Amino acid sequence: MAASRYWRAINVETYGTGGLEISELQLYYNGVRVDVGATISASMAPASGTLSALQDGSAAETVAWDGATVKSPGFAIYFDLGAAGTSEADAVRVGGGSAQASMISSLVLQNSTDGVTYEGAVPVGRFPWPGANAMTPAPAQTLQLIGAETFATGIPAGFGSVLVDSATLSPVWDAASQAVDLDSSGFNAAWMFGLYAAVNGLRLEFDVEILTANYGNNPMIGAVFKGGPQLLQNFFQHAAAPQAISSARSASATTLGISAIDFNATAPGTLPTSGLHTYVLSSAPNSSGTRDYLMSVDGLGTAFSHGQTPSSAMLTGGIFVRSCKIRLHAVRVYEVIAGGSLLPMLKPATLLGLDVLPPVQPVDAFRVRSTYADIGRKDLEWGGKGRVRGFTLDYVNPVNKPYPCRVRLVRDLDGMVIREAWSGADGGYDFQHIDESQSYSVIAYYLAHGKRAVISDGLTLANGKVELMA
Repeated sequence: MAASRYWRAINVETYGTGGLEISELQLYYNGVRVDVGATISASMAPASGTLSALQDGSAAETVAWDGATVKSPGFAIYFDLGAAGTSEADAVRVGGGSAQASMISSLVLQNSTDGVTYEGAVPVGRFPWPGANAMTPAPAQTLQLIGAETFATGIPAGFGSVLVDSATLSPVWDAASQAVDLDSSGFNAAWMFGLYAAVNGLRLEFDVEILTANYGNNPMIGAVFKGGPQLLQNFFQHAAAPQAISSARSASATTLGISAIDFNATAPGTLPTSGLHTYVLSSAPNSSGTRDYLMSVDGLGTAFSHGQTPSSAMLTGGIFVRSCKIRLHAVRVYEVIAGGSLLPMLKPATLLGLDVLPPVQPVDAFRVRSTYADIGRKDLEWGGKGRVRGFTLDYVNPVNKPYPCRVRLVRDLDGMVIREAWSGADGGYDFQHIDESQSYSVIAYYLAHGKRAVISDGLTLANGKVELMA
């Protein structure tokens, strides 16, 4: 989510069924508290206590709301960081009250630039019970930005070097798009980044536009991690049948020739063959002495472990391209800091203004377990086994024709935007894993607001507009 002055906590849930009583509520980003000196307010006044007590750094004084107030639509707690203060936020520290039943179990963070219109949705929780008038542990830092490049004025000197295996790769800066074209019509190719220091835990984020999806030789997009006796190549076979996520290794640290596959699985969703997408790939040591890998595209992906690269290795990385042409719009490189919260590590970069959380579960400081096999409760608040799908069409005399556009799924109860997507070339959209018990509206927006938005409301399981997923 973007750095913002205004933040709010909504969809506040407690351990019990009654009211809410807390002694502290602090905002964090990447392990650092960001709301010191903020003004805190609430949409509904507390039954007892003063809101300023939630920002005093002490768990001695509590603030409480009754159950009916907390469950009311529109209940929210607001943070104003001040005219000179903007920040991202990804975590919350909570102070408990007198009993666990009235403690916050989870909430959702939203941000705003003007204090009026809020967007995004980051589920946060489940908070552990710290004890009466005690605070949950401070969120730990997990990511440290090493460097980022948007190629606004060209390719920086020394930025990258090319590795190939029966392929050619010549990075070319495209001035019009302020991005770098990588065209690999042969086998394996990689553009290794040369300006960033080697680190033990490495996370790479790429904003990639797919220009030519398939030159006919099993096209792949991914990352290369270099630091052990071998190169680890982690890639998405985005036009393969079936589409796959794979981790392979080369015979040495200087060649991209694949000698063995260490992990291979069918992708959890349809991998893209066109358009702009965010790829996230990371490698970090775990407590078992091996390494954990995370690979996702637009929030869909998986996590796995293997020990081909030593846990002590210092890694550098690059982008992997095979039998396709891509346009690289941005690169972000992070060091993964040991022992921290997984939330910022796993959250993919912002895509079309929204944050998407991969469905993974923490096991220890670095280990994650994919939940795609049991995805029925994907979200903290609005997940479920429901599905809303359809097509966006525009009347072009004399028929309706597919019209790709921005589509939002809104919960009728309180107007919360639950999902957002762009309909495909055929006009199709598909919102999956939503709470099947709710009523929804779908809003389709014309590009540049050329016409008024089209709304389909009152979509429920009872009228068949919300489907149950298998």
